[in-house]
Amino acid sequence: MKKRVIIHFYYLFLSVVLAVPTFAQPSLGIYFSYDNTRYSGDIPSGFKYEFKGGYSIGVSSEFKIAEDVYLCLRPAYGSNGSNVSTRIDTLFVDEDLNPIDSLFIFDINTRAVNLPILFKVMVNKSFYAIAGAYTSYVLTADANVAGFSKEVLPQMSRFQVQSAFGFGFKLPIKRSLVNIELTYVQSLNTVTKTRAIEEREAPRLRNQGLTASLHFLIPTTKPRP
Repeated sequence: MKKRVIIHFYYLFLSVVLAVPTFAQPSLGIYFSYDNTRYSGDIPSGFKYEFKGGYSIGVSSEFKIAEDVYLCLRPAYGSNGSNVSTRIDTLFVDEDLNPIDSLFIFDINTRAVNLPILFKVMVNKSFYAIAGAYTSYVLTADANVAGFSKEVLPQMSRFQVQSAFGFGFKLPIKRSLVNIELTYVQSLNTVTKTRAIEEREAPRLRNQGLTASLHFLIPTTKPRP
């Protein structure tokens, strides 16, 4: 099942690429991003959602579709999630067996294949704005508590959609391009299943965070004069 979904994601990516006219002057390359995300939404009393680091690595492609406007397709594999903290006064005791107020942190980690579809608009020769949507299919989801891991994938939505907007800086190096971007992402659907929410198996959650990415691109055709 997972392999079929991954194949369908990349088939969709290739279909869009082949549908773009040849005059679009595509650029292709790779990218790496550091994702700092956390959950928001319903939260049990005494708990707090905190940011958790993650990553994505994938193919970066750009197609010029108008003057100073580019379509960006970026299929990738990534891992992110959220830390969850609470103060518990019964886990530890001192020498006199008095409870010690302790900060207890566990994390929820998801791994997914992603297909961001974004539009880049050049503000000038170096700076640009970028906006669009991320579509993700979750492969695994685990809660890691005190060294133990528990699968929580049955409570998670497998398909997730996020809005994204941000800005970037373009640095030409000979025939290649280096793009540096900072993007804010926000879930458009809940990351937990509706059934799990209704049956009180999971709280209603959304994902949000910042993504810093580095892209290495090479034009596949010479610009037309």
